[in-house]
Amino acid sequence: MTTTLRPTPYTDALSVQLHPFQRVGVEWLASQPTAFLGDQMGTGKSAQAIRAADAVEAQRILVTAPTNAVYNWRGEFRKFSRYARTTHVVDAGHVVIDPSASVVVVTHGLLKRESLRRQMAAQRWDLVIADEAHAFKHASSKRTHVFYGPNFARDPGSIAALAPRVWLLSGTPAENHGGELWTHVHALRPDLLLPDGATTPLSYDGFTKRYCIVKLTGYGPKVVGNRQATLPELRDKVIRPFVLRRLLATVVPEMPPIRYEAVIVPPDHVPADLRALESELGDAVLNAMANIDAGVDPLEVLRCLDAQESAKDGGISRLRRLTGHLKVRPTIALLSEHFHAYPDRKVLVAARHLAVVEEIVEQAEAHGWSPARITGAVSAFGRHQAVERFQTDPRCKVFVGQITACATAATLTAANEVVFAEASWVPAENAQFAARAWRIGQKNDVRVRLLALAGSIDEAVMDVLVRKVRVVKELLG
Repeated sequence: MTTTLRPTPYTDALSVQLHPFQRVGVEWLASQPTAFLGDQMGTGKSAQAIRAADAVEAQRILVTAPTNAVYNWRGEFRKFSRYARTTHVVDAGHVVIDPSASVVVVTHGLLKRESLRRQMAAQRWDLVIADEAHAFKHASSKRTHVFYGPNFARDPGSIAALAPRVWLLSGTPAENHGGELWTHVHALRPDLLLPDGATTPLSYDGFTKRYCIVKLTGYGPKVVGNRQATLPELRDKVIRPFVLRRLLATVVPEMPPIRYEAVIVPPDHVPADLRALESELGDAVLNAMANIDAGVDPLEVLRCLDAQESAKDGGISRLRRLTGHLKVRPTIALLSEHFHAYPDRKVLVAARHLAVVEEIVEQAEAHGWSPARITGAVSAFGRHQAVERFQTDPRCKVFVGQITACATAATLTAANEVVFAEASWVPAENAQFAARAWRIGQKNDVRVRLLALAGSIDEAVMDVLVRKVRVVKELLG
């Protein structure tokens, strides 16, 4: 390839040395036109992708990433690329691509803008990088159709068809079961879906029938796990040729340990409406929990119930909101105890509801902890500023993040204490949030505490979250 790339003017980038496992990742990516780098959160996947882009001398690069990560990518290219690359972050208020930029970074959400896709299609690209690519796993989602096309085959007009190279990055390639890999494999490596001499790739139904356990529930057919008989075939013939997965503690043995604890807290009082909801929903929740040994994921059942109720703020959705508010005071009490014992140790706090985040922030400000926050309402640049302030300002002792807005991309290693005032019912999302602190650069042991109200449905669900063995570990190692 004829290159017009010039050496970077940033001498620090030339001196940055990658870990040996990262150099392996660079070589592997550079050798693959399409590939999925699935290293565990905190292993430096962006650094590997950038150095691999250098290795193949990609001159124009399109990066799509969560809102939290877009400005981080600008800094990562400056830090790791050996070439002088100009990076343009596309802003939601001005969706125009700078054609002179060698790197363009766009949020996943902006990909839905037809005007932006027309601009992308009119320009030349050497490489597409999809950060947190598990965002494109659902075959029914508009976002996935935009990225892979309606047939999940890098259809003309799709983002994945813009460049000869497409690299996916995610610390959670499959959060629940192997079926979540189908869209990626079908679009980028369909040759891996031709078992027994077949001439057409396996459809989603064919894939899940062969490799997954599918059960008919009151909410329709649901994939509840991996089929043990074909799991070796899935790993050897589909996953390993396409997905490179390494665990942080394995490749960086000097990493400090991370441990999870359930903290049961008594509420000051339980409102009558919450008591009524506990009574009304208790049997449904307990029955869902009882199914865990039968191979049915109780959290899937609860998530379905929650989705049905969320529009009218009733049932489980309302119960979770009320429970979250009741845990604000115990959360602040726990933080007060922490700072009394360790005045200089910063803390990450996770919550699910925006109102709970704001209540915790208000209380933290009253205590003089100068909190930073990220919620879904904060802009991409505002999120970047919040992370920078927490990482560098000694007065900022608390970071409060809404889980859905803050479970990816941000590096928050200034803290080694993580407190879940509210937890997600998707265990992988909790692990992703905790990984904001437990990643390369962390020097201290990381403690993760999940708060639960004593004697409540919240306590029963939290028990499952803390002890549940993730299917992804069985699948990917």
